[in-house]
Amino acid sequence: YARILQSQTTMVYPYDGRFWGVDDFFSSIFCKYKKITILTNVDIPKYLMAGYYSVGGAFLVNVQSYKTFGWENEYFTGWGPEDLERYHRLEILGEKPERISGSLYHLYHTRGVNSGDFDEKLALETKKEYIHVCGMLPDELREYMNTWDWIK
Repeated sequence: YARILQSQTTMVYPYDGRFWGVDDFFSSIFCKYKKITILTNVDIPKYLMAGYYSVGGAFLVNVQSYKTFGWENEYFTGWGPEDLERYHRLEILGEKPERISGSLYHLYHTRGVNSGDFDEKLALETKKEYIHVCGMLPDELREYMNTWDWIK
């Protein structure tokens, strides 16, 4: 938060990339007592949701600066690689997001139809958009972003 306020960066992930999934039991214990030490100081069963360098879960942005990087890509209409696209879009445009030390925890919750690749056509479209953006050079990406109605 301080880095963003001081205009040092456009985006910060408030964790180091380790995004731990927590099971139903320990999620409910945490929700009951609301003590972070339940997740950090107790050897609970947990799993890395996306390896050691997740780009999902949580991020903070400088709103004015983030607008120049296209906001959120609204061509992602369902579950998919929008977290990866956001990270790589900023990288392509020369703005590497920063990280803060520590882990992020994902508490268990039920998932609906938008929490996976259940719609094959939608899944294919989101993956095509990700590949399309990530295959661009900076000038090509800026030109493409200029066609986005939501940033005008």
